[in-house]
Amino acid sequence: MKLILEDGSSVGQPSTQDIEKYLARLDGENNGFAILEVDAMNYMQAAGDPTNGYTLEYQVQNVSQHYQAVESVNHEAVVMAFSKYAEKDASWMDAFAWKKLNLEASTGKGAGCTGVLVMGLLFLILVLGGCTTDSREKLVIYSPHGPEQLQEYEDRYEAAFPEVDLQWIDMGGQDAYDRIRTESQNPQASLWWGGAGPAFARATKEGLLEPYTPSWAAHAAPGTFDRDHHWYGTYLTPEVIAYNTDNLDTTTAPKDWDDLLDPAWQDRIIIRYPLASSTMRTIYGAMILRQPSVEEGYRWLARLDQNTKAYTPDPTYMYLRLGRGEADVSLWNMTDVFIQSATYPFSYLIPSSGTPVLSDGIALVKNGPNLERAREFYEFVTTDSALVHQAHTFYRIPTRQDIPDAQLPDWITSVDIQAMEIDWERLETEGPVWMQYWDENIKGRGAEYLAEQAP
Repeated sequence: MKLILEDGSSVGQPSTQDIEKYLARLDGENNGFAILEVDAMNYMQAAGDPTNGYTLEYQVQNVSQHYQAVESVNHEAVVMAFSKYAEKDASWMDAFAWKKLNLEASTGKGAGCTGVLVMGLLFLILVLGGCTTDSREKLVIYSPHGPEQLQEYEDRYEAAFPEVDLQWIDMGGQDAYDRIRTESQNPQASLWWGGAGPAFARATKEGLLEPYTPSWAAHAAPGTFDRDHHWYGTYLTPEVIAYNTDNLDTTTAPKDWDDLLDPAWQDRIIIRYPLASSTMRTIYGAMILRQPSVEEGYRWLARLDQNTKAYTPDPTYMYLRLGRGEADVSLWNMTDVFIQSATYPFSYLIPSSGTPVLSDGIALVKNGPNLERAREFYEFVTTDSALVHQAHTFYRIPTRQDIPDAQLPDWITSVDIQAMEIDWERLETEGPVWMQYWDENIKGRGAEYLAEQAP
């Protein structure tokens, strides 16, 4: 980790004393900002000076996950935030209210070799010493599949098609939908790879997707694709209760959804902010649908909110905080818990009463640039051999029915998953309203909401 000031001075692996000393040099003019970077895409930064305060920001993985503190931050608070960030202590996140910024990315890998002009600030941060010209064809995809899988398939695709510069932006499935909708008059991406079926269904109704029939369409499982071929499911993704294995085991972790409402779990649950995540929207929508009425579903979510310690803006901080033992339990998808268990002390339980199993889709963006290459990539990542590789390496359960069980890992062929019956059409149409209501009335005030609803 490295702390860098606008005047070029820097220190590696800064201590709290280093941070205090360097931030005290900022004058808001000739030496106006500081960056504490893990790497080009992961950093905290502040602009201002000790007297007048600072604008504080951080970024995770790419420019689609760039956040700014809502209010000006004083010097002591910035020193605290930088110090905790340097110590990999994520508790700094709870000290401020954050808003996501819309940043423009230029060319490069992932989100690109990025020049970021942060709204409201008077400085330009050029990441990693500048950008280089690339004459290859550009292909941009939006995906929630995580940097491990995305980087792997960037490398594989570019090895097969070296004339193409594949650029991926890792974002939540709901964020991908929102971005494609916002960009509909001037699409930036050509392909959307990953997200819940209801999000793809909404995008289809809104005319955001380009029809395409993949070569393997005849082998798609029933109910996992759009009948007019606007999107197809690639994986089946069960939702699970994740837990920290340093603190819990299969005998002590909650075993079903309603167990999470027990007061014993108060302040022991951490959840990825649902509105930005198609996974969490699916889970919350399913919890409403399993109740006798929407109102009782809201009360169920309010009781869950009572036990929730924090909502994180992205999966990375959910993993970090759960892994550090700041909470014991989360709700997430089985695939990502599998992947992250190589880094963190994670395991999961499939809820005993049944769980949502969503179809994780893929689609072309309507009027997206370079759709010919997008179709090529679509086929490249959904061949039978690619899906077998993804099953073994990234814990993906393929929807295609023509892949022999003998080629799949044992955990897929032996796992017992009781799928919850879900009215997917209702979830697609009413889910956005439910989530907006939750965000405006229940989030962070579950106890107050329940008191207001009491007869």
